[in-house]
Amino acid sequence: MNYAIQWIVPHRVLYVAVAGDQTLAELRGLIELEIDTIEAEGDPPVHLIVNNTQLGEIQGSRRDSMETLNRVIKHPQVGWLIFVHQISTFRQLIGAIILRIARISWHNCRTIREALDFLNKQDASLPDLKAVDFAQPIPERDFQTG
Repeated sequence: MNYAIQWIVPHRVLYVAVAGDQTLAELRGLIELEIDTIEAEGDPPVHLIVNNTQLGEIQGSRRDSMETLNRVIKHPQVGWLIFVHQISTFRQLIGAIILRIARISWHNCRTIREALDFLNKQDASLPDLKAVDFAQPIPERDFQTG
Protein backbone atom coordinates (compact mmCIF):
# COMPACT_ATOMS: atom_id res chain seq x y z
CA MET A 1 0.00 0.00 0.00
CA ASN A 2 1.20 3.50 -0.83
CA TYR A 3 -0.17 6.60 0.84
CA ALA A 4 0.07 10.37 1.09
CA ILE A 5 -1.07 12.42 4.08
CA GLN A 6 -0.83 16.20 4.43
CA TRP A 7 -2.68 19.26 5.63
CA ILE A 8 -4.59 21.17 2.93
CA VAL A 9 -5.53 23.80 5.50
CA PRO A 10 -3.09 23.62 8.42
CA HIS A 11 -4.69 22.09 11.53
CA ARG A 12 -8.19 21.96 9.96
CA VAL A 13 -8.38 19.96 6.69
CA LEU A 14 -6.35 16.76 6.39
CA TYR A 15 -5.88 15.05 3.04
CA VAL A 16 -5.26 11.29 2.90
CA ALA A 17 -4.71 9.34 -0.33
CA VAL A 18 -4.30 5.59 -0.55
CA ALA A 19 -3.22 3.52 -3.53
CA GLY A 20 -3.08 -0.20 -4.16
CA ASP A 21 -4.20 -3.17 -2.12
CA GLN A 22 -3.83 -3.02 1.64
CA THR A 23 -3.79 -5.48 4.48
CA LEU A 24 -5.74 -4.96 7.67
CA ALA A 25 -2.45 -4.31 9.49
CA GLU A 26 -1.58 -1.55 6.99
CA LEU A 27 -5.05 -0.04 7.36
CA ARG A 28 -4.71 -0.05 11.14
CA GLY A 29 -1.30 1.63 10.90
CA LEU A 30 -2.60 4.34 8.57
CA ILE A 31 -5.60 5.01 10.81
CA GLU A 32 -3.25 5.35 13.80
CA LEU A 33 -1.13 7.83 11.80
CA GLU A 34 -4.25 9.85 10.96
CA ILE A 35 -5.38 9.87 14.60
CA ASP A 36 -1.90 10.81 15.85
CA THR A 37 -1.75 13.68 13.33
CA ILE A 38 -5.22 14.95 14.27
CA GLU A 39 -4.53 14.76 18.01
CA ALA A 40 -1.07 16.34 17.81
CA GLU A 41 -1.75 19.10 15.28
CA GLY A 42 -5.51 19.45 14.71
CA ASP A 43 -7.85 22.23 15.79
CA PRO A 44 -11.36 20.73 15.95
CA PRO A 45 -13.28 20.14 13.96
CA VAL A 46 -10.72 18.51 11.68
CA HIS A 47 -12.21 17.60 8.33
CA LEU A 48 -10.81 14.63 6.40
CA ILE A 49 -10.66 14.35 2.64
CA VAL A 50 -9.92 10.72 1.80
CA ASN A 51 -8.91 10.07 -1.80
CA ASN A 52 -9.72 6.46 -2.64
CA THR A 53 -9.52 6.77 -6.43
CA GLN A 54 -6.46 4.49 -6.56
CA LEU A 55 -7.45 2.16 -3.72
CA GLY A 56 -7.42 -1.55 -4.47
CA GLU A 57 -8.78 -4.23 -2.18
CA ILE A 58 -8.66 -4.24 1.60
CA GLN A 59 -7.65 -7.72 2.61
CA GLY A 60 -9.49 -9.08 5.63
CA SER A 61 -13.06 -9.17 6.80
CA ARG A 62 -15.35 -6.20 6.21
CA ARG A 63 -16.26 -6.24 9.89
CA ASP A 64 -12.62 -5.92 10.99
CA SER A 65 -12.10 -3.18 8.39
CA MET A 66 -15.11 -1.22 9.65
CA GLU A 67 -14.03 -1.59 13.29
CA THR A 68 -10.64 -0.17 12.31
CA LEU A 69 -12.14 2.69 10.29
CA ASN A 70 -14.49 3.56 13.16
CA ARG A 71 -11.50 4.66 15.23
CA VAL A 72 -11.03 7.71 12.99
CA ILE A 73 -14.61 8.08 11.72
CA LYS A 74 -15.98 8.42 15.26
CA HIS A 75 -13.03 10.38 16.67
CA PRO A 76 -14.36 13.36 18.67
CA GLN A 77 -12.10 15.83 16.83
CA VAL A 78 -13.25 14.80 13.35
CA GLY A 79 -15.79 16.98 11.57
CA TRP A 80 -16.71 16.11 8.00
CA LEU A 81 -15.45 12.95 6.35
CA ILE A 82 -15.34 13.39 2.59
CA PHE A 83 -14.52 10.55 0.22
CA VAL A 84 -13.14 11.23 -3.24
CA HIS A 85 -13.66 8.18 -5.43
CA GLN A 86 -15.24 6.60 -8.45
CA ILE A 87 -17.02 3.61 -6.94
CA SER A 88 -19.99 1.61 -8.00
CA THR A 89 -23.44 2.81 -7.04
CA PHE A 90 -24.05 -0.36 -5.02
CA ARG A 91 -20.86 0.07 -2.92
CA GLN A 92 -21.71 3.74 -2.47
CA LEU A 93 -25.20 2.81 -1.24
CA ILE A 94 -23.82 0.31 1.29
CA GLY A 95 -21.29 2.87 2.54
CA ALA A 96 -24.01 5.49 2.83
CA ILE A 97 -26.21 3.20 4.90
CA ILE A 98 -23.37 2.33 7.27
CA LEU A 99 -22.31 5.96 7.76
CA ARG A 100 -25.90 7.15 8.22
CA ILE A 101 -26.54 4.51 10.89
CA ALA A 102 -23.35 5.60 12.65
CA ARG A 103 -24.52 9.24 12.46
CA ILE A 104 -21.36 10.43 10.73
CA SER A 105 -21.12 13.73 8.82
CA TRP A 106 -19.90 12.49 5.44
CA HIS A 107 -20.10 13.23 1.75
CA ASN A 108 -18.98 11.60 -1.51
CA CYS A 109 -17.23 13.62 -4.22
CA ARG A 110 -15.56 12.82 -7.53
CA THR A 111 -12.78 15.45 -7.32
CA ILE A 112 -10.69 17.27 -4.73
CA ARG A 113 -12.07 20.62 -5.96
CA GLU A 114 -15.64 19.37 -5.41
CA ALA A 115 -14.66 18.28 -1.88
CA LEU A 116 -13.14 21.68 -1.07
CA ASP A 117 -16.19 23.54 -2.43
CA PHE A 118 -18.46 21.30 -0.34
CA LEU A 119 -16.42 21.99 2.82
CA ASN A 120 -16.63 25.74 2.29
CA LYS A 121 -20.42 25.48 2.22
CA GLN A 122 -20.48 23.38 5.41
CA ASP A 123 -17.93 25.19 7.58
CA ALA A 124 -17.88 28.98 7.42
CA SER A 125 -14.89 29.12 9.77
CA LEU A 126 -12.60 27.77 7.03
CA PRO A 127 -10.74 30.17 4.74
CA ASP A 128 -11.95 30.48 1.15
CA LEU A 129 -10.81 27.16 -0.28
CA LYS A 130 -11.13 28.42 -3.86
CA ALA A 131 -7.85 30.22 -3.18
CA VAL A 132 -6.13 27.01 -2.05
CA ASP A 133 -3.60 25.92 -4.64
CA PHE A 134 -3.62 22.25 -3.80
CA ALA A 135 -1.53 20.01 -5.98
CA GLN A 136 -2.98 16.58 -5.31
CA PRO A 137 -0.09 14.43 -4.13
CA ILE A 138 0.26 10.98 -5.56
CA PRO A 139 0.62 8.25 -2.96
CA GLU A 140 4.27 7.35 -3.18
CA ARG A 141 5.39 6.43 0.31
CA ASP A 142 5.29 2.72 0.95
CA PHE A 143 3.49 2.05 4.20
CA GLN A 144 5.58 -0.17 6.46
CA THR A 145 4.02 -2.13 9.27
CA GLY A 146 5.69 -3.43 12.40
